[in-house]
Amino acid sequence: MDCIKNNKEVEPEGDLELQRINSEIKVWRSCCFGDVNKQAMVFFTQIIVLAGFLTFCCAQLVRLESCEAQTLYSSMITLTLGIICPNPRMKR
Repeated sequence: MDCIKNNKEVEPEGDLELQRINSEIKVWRSCCFGDVNKQAMVFFTQIIVLAGFLTFCCAQLVRLESCEAQTLYSSMITLTLGIICPNPRMKR
């Protein structure tokens, strides 16, 4: 089984080497925060960006007086919430 480390293919030397490479892939090294879990960093970054975007759109809805200008921001809020929220599914 081939693994990629530092953009080079590496042949792992047993299960311990494979586990070490897999754990390195899940952890990012940061100059400010040290070792950071990749999935957690991506998740919190997405939440912060989405919260900022939704706050901006809501502020524009309150600030703008023209209904024609408000339709853009209300549709952007609806689109964003539609993408974030999962589709309802019925279990069989």
